[in-house]
Parts: sequence; C-alpha cells; structure tokens
Amino acid sequence: MIIEILSHVPRWVFALFFGLLYLGYTQTRTRAVSVTRLVIIPLAMLGLSFSGVWNTFGSSILALGSWFGAYALGTATAISWVSVKDVEYSTETRQFTLPGSWLPASLMMAIFFTKFVVGMNLAQHPELLEQTRFIVIAGMAYGIFSGVFLGRMLKIISVHGKHAIRSTFAA
Repeated sequence: MIIEILSHVPRWVFALFFGLLYLGYTQTRTRAVSVTRLVIIPLAMLGLSFSGVWNTFGSSILALGSWFGAYALGTATAISWVSVKDVEYSTETRQFTLPGSWLPASLMMAIFFTKFVVGMNLAQHPELLEQTRFIVIAGMAYGIFSGVFLGRMLKIISVHGKHAIRSTFAA
C-alpha cells in the first residue's frame, strides 16, 4: 500500500524532502550565520506552512484562524522555552554563532510531513475538506511548527540582536 501511495507522489516532492532533510542536517552543526540567514529559514517555513493552509482550505476563517492561533502559540512557546545562552554574536564578522541543534530539522520535517499527510488524506478522502476537526487540526499543525521557528529567531535577536541589527544597518 505504501509503495502504491508513493508511486503517485510527484518527483519534486522527493526532491523537496531530501533538500529539507539536508538543510535540517546542516542545522545540527555549529555554524556562523548573518542576520539575513538567521531570518530566511523562519520566513521560508512561514511561507510553506501558510501556503499549505491557503492552498488547501482557501480563505476559510476556521483554517486561517486555527493556523494563526497555533502560530502565535508556537512563537510564544519558543520565546519562553528555547535557550539561546550558547548563541554568540560577533560585531567584527557581523555573524551569529549558533550551536548545532536538531530542533530546526525536526520542525522542517514536521511541516513537510504535515503538508504530505494532509495532501495524501485529501486525495483519498476529499470530504475531509468539510470536516471541522480535520480543518482545525491541519491548520494548527501547520501553524505550531512554523511558529516555533519564528519564536526561536525572535529570541536570538532579542538576546543578541541589538548589536547585530545596529551593525547590519550601520554598514
């Protein structure tokens, strides 16, 4: 059954999966990133999750409200719980040194699999588009994971960012 399901998946989905897997793996190593690079992944995941909701449910207030509420909750949760004590910022290189973490890889895979599972379920059961529980759960799943990305980035910038933002705009 899994082979049959996977045989109907477009090839670009596999390319996206392996691309996200690789990108997530790179996040597990300590690395230096600019302010721009720090912001790109959370914004890309925001776009991916929002497009998942919009392309699936359109302008459904229920879907968008579920997404936004979970996005806000994920953001607030990450701001409260994510530790950035090992993050450093160099005013000389204008880069953050981020310790490796499996959190970004896990969030990327969670967003990918949410999009995949929602699409697969709707392909087999289009009537789910009319079920409130499915709409709310899908919207929340998309929102919570991408919200954690944003919250982590905001926490890093709030703790270390005043120097980063000042040096970025002073250049």
